[in-house]
Amino acid sequence: MFGKFQQEVDHGVRERIHAFMHVPGGFRRASVHEENAQLETFVRLIELVELLKKQTGDAVPLRQNPQSKRVFIPKTKFTNLLRYWIDSEPDNIQQHFPFHRLHPWLHILTEFVPKLSRHRDWLENPSLLSRAALVERVDAINQVITTTKAHLFNSETLSAASDFTRNANKNRLSLKRYTESLLDHYGPLQSLRLDLGYLDRVTYAARHLPDIAFLDMEQHRKRLIEYVRRQLAPSPVGYIWKLQHSATTSYRFHLILLFRQDDLSFAQLRGDQIGRHWVQAIAQGRGGYFNWNVPDNEFERNGTGYIRIPSELKSTIEYVTRLDRYMRLTTPVKSHTLVKGTMPKSK
Repeated sequence: MFGKFQQEVDHGVRERIHAFMHVPGGFRRASVHEENAQLETFVRLIELVELLKKQTGDAVPLRQNPQSKRVFIPKTKFTNLLRYWIDSEPDNIQQHFPFHRLHPWLHILTEFVPKLSRHRDWLENPSLLSRAALVERVDAINQVITTTKAHLFNSETLSAASDFTRNANKNRLSLKRYTESLLDHYGPLQSLRLDLGYLDRVTYAARHLPDIAFLDMEQHRKRLIEYVRRQLAPSPVGYIWKLQHSATTSYRFHLILLFRQDDLSFAQLRGDQIGRHWVQAIAQGRGGYFNWNVPDNEFERNGTGYIRIPSELKSTIEYVTRLDRYMRLTTPVKSHTLVKGTMPKSK
């Protein structure tokens, strides 16, 4: 299930959720299976909607074998994606991503899951049904899909979906222009990438005080940025910070720092220095970090090391903004979930 998804994660194109865990001598990242499966479902459901846009006639067709005269449902890309829709569980989405607002299309699809889930068993093995029963069930599921399409593609939803996508693209293009400006102004730069998070879950402290833990996290973020900008020498000429959240990992950050340095070992060493400061001084032993600049089997990871042209940061920008295409993190107080440094002054 994760083959293509994992390949794109490894190349920095897709986000994958990790939790930091204690191990002897330090900590490690562990993939959060259920939440990553949910991300995969979001990707497939958007694919399904794009197919529905182009589809005419019955979404789930019936065919008859000319020899046996048996009626069957042909396997198509749509019927494969349909199973992702039927198997998606709205309660699980809310459980794993409690502080997110879904893309309008995903929200509508999840509302119709209860009407589809009753068809799950026979879709797995339609041969168990008689011809008449199969025709009746397929007709019922096509009616649900037709009703769903009416909700997906009315003017109000199309406008909301367009706004949602535009805002996600706006973040991506903003980072693209920012990094282009830095490279144009300073020339080649060293890119340092860190994932930062918590070993112990940091959640909202209580229902009647929903902003306590969020404000703690905000203070941690501000202290880290202050440390990087004011106390390190040399300081970065640019930075990007992105906040994410899930129920298992709590808050986590993507941090990208750009330095004017030629020494290829600089980013790896500085990344560990910042990571240790995060763990020990800021998160007070509760933090964990992952340094992307440590080579993986002697291969350099995307978006790390010496960056000469903007395209070398393309996959990194995609990585940190990808989730915004499917769901948007909300915060209990007004706050930015994506922050970048200031544009360099014109030469």
